[in-house]
Amino acid sequence: MDQNIFEPGSDAIATATAPNLSDRASFNTIRSLLARESFEGGFKIHGVTDAEGGPLKYTIVKTMMRIDLPTPLPPANRRPSKFASTT
Repeated sequence: MDQNIFEPGSDAIATATAPNLSDRASFNTIRSLLARESFEGGFKIHGVTDAEGGPLKYTIVKTMMRIDLPTPLPPANRRPSKFASTT
């Protein structure tokens, strides 16, 4: 979920240091600033399912995602899951 750092309204965007434009700004600096205005970064998760296709409850908070499993995993075990998303 690290890509959500680029989502409009993220903490990273809100607290980013403004570039110094007092002298000259390079083309890359201006291009980067303009790209931030139109880029809607972040994952758009539409659903999470288990290996059998059953829905799993999930919560996303900024760059963290929690999937609530119906039963705890045994130690050193895995539970396959699938994500439906767009970027």
